[in-house]
Amino acid sequence: MFFTKLGSAVAWLIFAFAAVRISAALYIMVFIVEAEEAALWSARYFFSKSPDLVVTQTLPIAGGAIALGILVEISLAVRRT
Repeated sequence: MFFTKLGSAVAWLIFAFAAVRISAALYIMVFIVEAEEAALWSARYFFSKSPDLVVTQTLPIAGGAIALGILVEISLAVRRT
């Protein structure tokens, strides 16, 4: 039961981190009009060349967090039966 709770907490933390990172990158992509300035913001806050790379790199992390959450739910369902 310890690892199920730990897995749930880790999945939520990773998903929250990924959501904040993607939303900040989308903010830069939408509201910063000039490409050079967007690249500077991306380099400052994400250490990446452009905000679209941030989204591309963070989506698999969010997917992994969702997969971990699904595994935790499966673990809880198996334990209940």
